[in-house]
Amino acid sequence: MAGGQYEPGIKILECRMLMRSENWNMSSLSAPYWRIYWNRREGASVVLDGKVTKLGPSRIVAIAPNSSYSARLEGSMDHLYVHWVAEAPYGTVAPEVFEFPVTPAIGEVVNSLSERLEWGRCSELDVPDVLFLISWVLRNLPNDRLTSRTIDHRVIEAMAHMRDNLEHKISNEEIAKRVGMNRNSFIRLFKAKTGYTPQNYLIARRVDHACLLLHFSDASIEGIAAQSGFCDRYHLSRVFKKFRGVGPATFRKTVRHGAATEEWPRGIEVRTADWQIDKDEISTIRRKVFTEEQGISEAIEFDGLDAVCTHVLAYDAGGRAVGTARLQHDGHLGRFAVLKASRGKGAGRSMVRHLLKIASDKGLKRVYLGAQEAAVPFYGKLGFTRKGGAFIEAGLRHFAMHMDI
Repeated sequence: MAGGQYEPGIKILECRMLMRSENWNMSSLSAPYWRIYWNRREGASVVLDGKVTKLGPSRIVAIAPNSSYSARLEGSMDHLYVHWVAEAPYGTVAPEVFEFPVTPAIGEVVNSLSERLEWGRCSELDVPDVLFLISWVLRNLPNDRLTSRTIDHRVIEAMAHMRDNLEHKISNEEIAKRVGMNRNSFIRLFKAKTGYTPQNYLIARRVDHACLLLHFSDASIEGIAAQSGFCDRYHLSRVFKKFRGVGPATFRKTVRHGAATEEWPRGIEVRTADWQIDKDEISTIRRKVFTEEQGISEAIEFDGLDAVCTHVLAYDAGGRAVGTARLQHDGHLGRFAVLKASRGKGAGRSMVRHLLKIASDKGLKRVYLGAQEAAVPFYGKLGFTRKGGAFIEAGLRHFAMHMDI
C-alpha cells in the first residue's frame, strides 16, 4: 500500500472440490472470511435469518464474512468452495448471502476448476481462475452493500501496519507517529473513517487472525494466542468468546466439522479402460474379489457382456491396478471390485465418480446398480437411492439402487 494506493488485499485461504454427504447439516457456520459455493447438482442449501438459498449448478453463492448461517443437505453433492479474505470495503460487507446466476464464462471456470480439483487442493496453476471467480463476485456485489467512505491514506497505512504486526504490542502513539500525526488527531481520524478506535480495530483483527489459524492450521491454542498478539490462551479465550460467542476450541471444532467431508482421495488414479487391451488386469482383480473371496463361479462373473461395456481401472500411488468396475449402455453400473489390501482408501468412490462422469457424457439421465447388502450404506452416502426389497444374485442378497445425474 505504498503511497496510500488502495489494494484489495485478496488472499485465497482454501479452494477445494469435495464430495459431501449427509453430515453437512450444520448450524452457526460463522467465520471472518468470504465463502463462494458452487455445486454440480441440486440438494443443498444455506439459511441465513430464515432466508433459504439453494446451491446448484446454475448459481454462484457468495457468503459475506461473519454470516452466521446454517447448511442443509439432502442426499449428497459435489461441492466447489473457495474461502478468501479482502480489505475494506469488500472485507467489511455486512453478513448476507448473495446469489448470482452462472454466466457462460463463469460456467467454464467453475467446471474447469471442479475437474482439476477433484484430486486435491488448489495449486499455483489454479490461482488465476480462482482470482477471476473472486473478482467476478466482487464486481457483481450491489453497490449499496459497500461502504462509501473515502479511506485516508494515513488510515490505510495504519491498518496495514497493525495487520502486519499482530503478534507485537502496538500503541496508538506508535501508529500515530508512523503516519505523521499526533495521538489524539489520529484516533479521531481513524474512528471517523473506520467506525473503530485503533485499539478496537487491532483486537478485532487479532481475533480474526486467530480464527484463520484455528481453522486452517494445526497450531495449538497456546501457539495461536502468541501468533495473534494475546498474552496467553486464557487471554485469547476471554476476548475470543466476547467477539465470537464461543471459545477457540469450540470454534475450531465447529468450522472443522462443518468442512469434514468425504474428500475425493489423492493417491488413487482412475482411467477409462479398454476391454481388449486391459482384459487381463480387469479379470485378475475380479477373480480375486468375486471368485476367490466370495465364491462366485466364473460362469456367472464373466457373463459375456464385458466386450460391450465401458470399464474403468483404479491405480494406487505405486501404479498398481487395485480396482475395476464397468458401465453398461443402459446405465447399469456393476462389477465393482477392489483388492482387499486397498480397500478403505477411496478407490471405490473414485471409480463411482469416474463412471458417473462417463454416464453423463453419454447423455444418460439415470444410473442403476445392484448393491450387495453390505455395500448399501456405501452407495447411499454417494447419493444412490434404494428401491424395493432384497433379491438374490449369485447366491448373495442385493438391493436395487439408482441415482439421477
